Amino acid sequence: MFGIGRHGPDGKYAIVLDIGSASAAGAIVASDTITDVNPVIFSHREWAVIKDADAENPTGFIEEAILRIFLVLNSQGLTALRSYDKHANISYIQVAISAPWAHTVTQQAEYEGEEPFTITNKLVESLVETAKTETMNSDDTTAFLKKQGLEVITDQTLHMTANGYTIKHPEGLEAKKLYISHSSGLASSSIIEAVKEHTEKTFSGARISLNTFILAYYTGIRDLFPNMTDACLVDITGEATEIGVVRNTELTRVSHSLIGIQTLSRMLADSLKMPEGTARSLLFSGGLDLNEKQKIVAESVFDEYKEEIANLFKSLGDNLSVPKNIYLHTDRVTEEFFRPMIKRAAERATGGTHTVIPVTASLFEQKNVNDTAILFSSYLFHKLHKQGTLTK
Repeated sequence: MFGIGRHGPDGKYAIVLDIGSASAAGAIVASDTITDVNPVIFSHREWAVIKDADAENPTGFIEEAILRIFLVLNSQGLTALRSYDKHANISYIQVAISAPWAHTVTQQAEYEGEEPFTITNKLVESLVETAKTETMNSDDTTAFLKKQGLEVITDQTLHMTANGYTIKHPEGLEAKKLYISHSSGLASSSIIEAVKEHTEKTFSGARISLNTFILAYYTGIRDLFPNMTDACLVDITGEATEIGVVRNTELTRVSHSLIGIQTLSRMLADSLKMPEGTARSLLFSGGLDLNEKQKIVAESVFDEYKEEIANLFKSLGDNLSVPKNIYLHTDRVTEEFFRPMIKRAAERATGGTHTVIPVTASLFEQKNVNDTAILFSSYLFHKLHKQGTLTK
């Protein structure tokens, strides 16, 4: 169990895993609830080879990357941990899974009376169960579960209001209306099984926590930007772009498109007749110089991406326009490339103006670590450890 408030190793060390659309990363992190020190002791990312994807086993290539991550963590990672603290043990494994391997759905439920009523724990639990049932009974969820072989990995109550006022613990209060927003995180059963199997073999006894990246992202952004009420959350990984809409601090809709950093690199390589690695440098700051003809070809590819993402914004089905503020998460070397791309895509979808705020490594004050997904997960682990919620 986690030793909340201790300097010792019990519960202080964890592995955070980031499973993206085309890569898997793992890091060993420490959390000290007294000194507030949260170092990333070791981190490593393995990229999957998309060309090895098998229609009969679509998750096989990402499972290979997960296996390699566990092998590295069990060798180089543990060596680094023992050097940091020779008595250290891994007590916890925190996993965040991105689209298309994970899917996040939200549903709402409410109870309204003609006369004021006392809110009881039983009523809150009943509304949560109603929202969960509605979530699992939706046509989109049923079809997605059947097609992808998903299982529920997390259930979270995101937002509660009594008479329109946000409140975390409404039990005992009197109200005429109680509203609850609930979210379920779904993920590939085969990926979950792979994580559990490798954990048992290499870090037996460690407790596993599973979440979708977009839910973890939402939790972290609310903490980093406490005044945020309406926003779009954008996460760009190797083979996917995922968007979540936040309204009145509540995550309301999530969707994704199967186009990301590596996808765009392949599109550029095919159109420009060059190696994929060379084409990918176009996504870096100060990347490859092109002649005028090549620039026209590249711009047409970039425009195709913007159109795809503009349609993704529209597909969220929000009766209101896309929120003005967009929080962008992608890898460190491509964030400046995607920042104007996402801005233009949103403005194409809405006809309005938008501000794109990159979620960069500078938010987390960790030297020599550039993997923003790892830094983000490390930040969340420390937050939960400090709150003492990891023992619950």
